[in-house]
Amino acid sequence: GLVLRQPQIQEELLKVADDGLVLRQPQIQEELLKVADDGLVLRQPQIQEDVLVSLSTAADNFASALDLVTAGVADVKGVVASITTVCRRAVTTFAGRANTRDSDVSNLQTLRSQSLATQARVQADLDRLTTMETDAQSSFDATVAQRAAEAIAFGEEHGATIKQAQLLSDVLVKLRERQAVLTSSHNVAGATQPTTAKAGDSFMFLKTSDYDYPAGCSNNAAVVVKKVDNLNDPAVEVEWDGGFIFWVKWVDLRTMMPVTSSSGELDSVIGVFTVMLDSANSGQSIDAKEHSEKDLQLMGLVKSYKDSLLHIDSEYQTKNAERSTAKATAVDAKQEAGLHGSVSTEEQNLLSALQDLCGFAGEASLTGEVTIITQRSEQLLSSFTTKVEQTLLTINAIVASDSAVLVQVVRPPQPQSKAAKWIADARAGAAGAAAAAAPVRVQGAHLQGSVPGSAALHEVLPLPPSAPIAPLHLHVAAAPLASQPVRPHLAGPSRAELSGALRKLAKALPGSGGSLADDVKVLNALVHSSGGGGTRGAAAAGQEPASGMSAAMQSCVEEKQSLTAQIVSTRRAARTERSTLAVAEVRMESLPRWVELLQVSIDLVDQSKAAMLQAYKPLMAMAETDSFTETIDSALAKIATAEATITSYMAGDTAGPEAAGLPDAMVDIKADLIKFKQDIPNDLEALYNDGSTITLKSEGLVARLGNAQGVLETVAGVTQALLDSSANKLQQLEQTEQDLMSQRMALEASCEATLVSAASGAGLLSLRTSLQLGATAAVNAT
Repeated sequence: GLVLRQPQIQEELLKVADDGLVLRQPQIQEELLKVADDGLVLRQPQIQEDVLVSLSTAADNFASALDLVTAGVADVKGVVASITTVCRRAVTTFAGRANTRDSDVSNLQTLRSQSLATQARVQADLDRLTTMETDAQSSFDATVAQRAAEAIAFGEEHGATIKQAQLLSDVLVKLRERQAVLTSSHNVAGATQPTTAKAGDSFMFLKTSDYDYPAGCSNNAAVVVKKVDNLNDPAVEVEWDGGFIFWVKWVDLRTMMPVTSSSGELDSVIGVFTVMLDSANSGQSIDAKEHSEKDLQLMGLVKSYKDSLLHIDSEYQTKNAERSTAKATAVDAKQEAGLHGSVSTEEQNLLSALQDLCGFAGEASLTGEVTIITQRSEQLLSSFTTKVEQTLLTINAIVASDSAVLVQVVRPPQPQSKAAKWIADARAGAAGAAAAAAPVRVQGAHLQGSVPGSAALHEVLPLPPSAPIAPLHLHVAAAPLASQPVRPHLAGPSRAELSGALRKLAKALPGSGGSLADDVKVLNALVHSSGGGGTRGAAAAGQEPASGMSAAMQSCVEEKQSLTAQIVSTRRAARTERSTLAVAEVRMESLPRWVELLQVSIDLVDQSKAAMLQAYKPLMAMAETDSFTETIDSALAKIATAEATITSYMAGDTAGPEAAGLPDAMVDIKADLIKFKQDIPNDLEALYNDGSTITLKSEGLVARLGNAQGVLETVAGVTQALLDSSANKLQQLEQTEQDLMSQRMALEASCEATLVSAASGAGLLSLRTSLQLGATAAVNAT
């Protein structure tokens, strides 16, 4: 309590009870102590009323100054609390995004690893298919050439066999004619010379005279009498079998004598050639059947290789699509992770500025610039309050100057000011708002207008390169043709037997030098040159045929091989375009997701900036009105008034020793107020500058993210153009492939006729030419 001292009543006692102050002195019972809401008013006649009133007024000025400063600090803390709440909400949002982004990047890295593994696995399958395709094409080329070679080889042997059979048949006809002549009865010139005759009589012309007959008069030949004129010599006109007519002498005519001869030796020769003809005819049928069967096998192989190439291409397309998609996914996952990193760097820069302002999310106590301002204002207010309250205690202790009345001055409790209540509410609200803050999700992002992009984001958004496709090689194991055994020729006469038969034939036949003699030569040469075999055996055993392909056949083989090579090449080019399409399609799917990623960040930054600007409006209003400085100036005015009263009191005779500390207290109180006036505005200015920095960083971040969206729009345009171009090229290549396959089908139909012609023996040199006997070619080569 405050004890009022007066010299005349120093010995009196003052008892303080809960229900008020009760004066216990008989001599001052009549004094009145009145307690009011605004303090105690002491009524004592012997105390000078003006001094007490003056000190009470000074106390009121101190209390008013304290209220002003308390309210001013409450306003400052309210402004800071508003900024803190918004700032901490933004810190929580962006810090939470960092955690979510780490999870997204981890998922992207996992996706990339899986895609790379898929790419490596499928690449092994593609390498296998490439080898199979190359081998299938080589097998196709070899089989096409082999089929043509087999046809030519068969045609050559078949033609030779036909020629041989024809020749044997011609010889046998002539031999049988000779046999008929030898085995039939015929006439020869007898010993009797006729002297008379009539027309129609037959005789033998046997020249014995020295008459000079023309060459048409065949000697030792049958003639028929046409006329007889004994008055002339020669007297008889005769006609030979050939129709030649001439006059002959009687001396050169002989009667006919019938003769019958044997053909035993000629029979054995005919038998030998008959066996040879039968062997040649039966060989033609067997060879034709064998060739037909083998040609069907080769034709089936050719078709199987074409089917294999088509199947391999289909399987390659499926595998290549999987590999291209996996490759593009791995590339885009890396790009997207890089984009996350760039956005994270930008947001982290903004987050650092926010943390400098209001501290880190999840902390028990606030840090940052707002904490510095709050703590400084609270410290200044605490110091000022302590000094003012101590001064009030001192003033209230000075109650009496001369009356020696002891009283206790009690200030009734003051209701909580609106400012103090606002601060308490703001503190509670800030904590609740920070806990409720959550990241904002933005849906429906879309491509923005094209603007220049930042270098950092350009680095993580390159255009997709055209990945080259390795040459494709496939292997199709060619089913080897079963070894075709060489057909043994039918049993026939040996060379020695045939040579002996030919010698007998030479003796039995007249050596007139006719065509039969040439035929015998040919047959003899055939026996010695052929050795009973032909060229078919070598071709059947897989050896090169003795003769080369015709120009038409060679052209067919080369064109088939060329068209097949073009088809394979076209398919491989189409695969390259399909790979490009797959990469572009994956990129077109990724771009909207990347744009949305940027748009989410843009929207969050814009929302954070707008909220911060709204939170800073009270501070801006405080700065514009300079309200805090005015409040402090008002408090200083109150303190100045109180100081004047105290100075006057200290100058009077009634000031006791308990008032000695008042002048120093006044100095300290004014110093605190001046510190309020200087430090708090400086802190508020720093707070304003921090807000301006955050605003500028937010605007810069939004601009850079917008630039990145412009880059993505450019990438989208280029990728779409690449997609359209590759689709057109692929359509052209597929049409080219169909055209080439149609050309090959037409060529195969045309070449089949050429193949059949070659297999039938057409276009071969005659046997006489092949044996170089000097005869003319029977059939021209084509």
